[in-house]
Formats: sequence, C-alpha cells, structure tokens
Amino acid sequence: MDTKKKISNGTTIIAYKFKDGIIVNADSRTSSDTRIANRVQRKIVQFNEHVLVACSGSAADTRFLCRIIRENIYQHELELGKPALVRTVAKLFSIYNHQYKNVLLAGLLVCGYDEEGYHCFKVLPGGTFVEDNIVMSGSGSTYVYGIADSEFKMDLDRNQAVELGKKMIHLAAFRDGSSGGIHRWAFVETGKVTGDVDNWEVLM
Repeated sequence: MDTKKKISNGTTIIAYKFKDGIIVNADSRTSSDTRIANRVQRKIVQFNEHVLVACSGSAADTRFLCRIIRENIYQHELELGKPALVRTVAKLFSIYNHQYKNVLLAGLLVCGYDEEGYHCFKVLPGGTFVEDNIVMSGSGSTYVYGIADSEFKMDLDRNQAVELGKKMIHLAAFRDGSSGGIHRWAFVETGKVTGDVDNWEVLM
C-alpha cells in the first residue's frame, strides 16, 4: 500500500443564491485511489461568521489552506476594523493555489456576505476564481449541470433551495463513484452563517 497517496475529496459541492441568502451543499465521501477513506468527511467549513467554504481536491491541502487563510483574514480584519470582503477571501485562496499549483490540489467554493451583498466564488486548483449565482465543483458536479440549468432560479425560497440541493447531490452520488456518504448543507442568511451548519441526510 502506498502511504503517500493523498486522501481526496472526490466530491460534489454546490452553492447557489436563493431569495434570502446562499445555500452550500456537499456530499461526505473521501477516497484514496479506489478505497473509501472516510464516509462522513465534513467538506463545508465555517470560515468565519459571514463566510462558508466548501472543499474538493486533497483533503489535507484544503484544510491547510483554510487554516492559513483564516489567520491571514483575521489579521486583515484587525487592520481594517471591519469584516473582509468575500472577494478578498476568495482572492487569497486563488493566490495560494496559483503560487503552489505544483504542490496543492484544492478546488473551493467561497460563499458569504459582505457590505456589497451575497457572493458565490469558485476557486480552481490553478488559481483562477470566478463569481456566479450558482457554482459547483468536484467529480460529481458534471452530472448535475442539466438540473441546475433547468431548475435553478434566484427567487427560490429556503425549502425549495434545500430540495434542489438534495436532488442534485443525490443524483451526483448515484452517478459518481467518488461521491456519496451523506448530504450536508448550510446557509448564509441575514448577512451571516445561520442555523445549523450540520444539516444532513443519508445518500442512497
């Protein structure tokens, strides 16, 4: 057995805006080659009171990045005297991903609220980052673009947003061998991470 193989969040992570905020969805399976390393990995990280980060790629790399960038943002906010922009958080992930692109394997969704409103960013392993109303990443995401195109709307209410997430994550888990475990979801509402960040449902 090669002990140097990275544990991978071969994953489905999806985030999108709805009428009252943002919902972030993720499965929970991690793998090492064909072996399932963890069936209940937490891939949604509460970065701070206003930002959620969903992780795909190497589990170790994404956790390292979240820890380092959280410290950087904390120092930045102390200097500013106010919360950092969500774009600033996404940009820092982007800078690290680009600077260490030959070492790190981390795809992230950075979602939150700032003085400019609600934002969903997708940060790619090479360092590119883009903003959209719906963003997704991971091996299972390729199976759900059709559902997203046909059923996603900005005026979904909270329950409709949850049901759409369930539909997409369940389909991804059914089609993608690297996605599975349980479906977790969390919200950014009223300008902050609200409610239980550990809502979950078992995937079939």
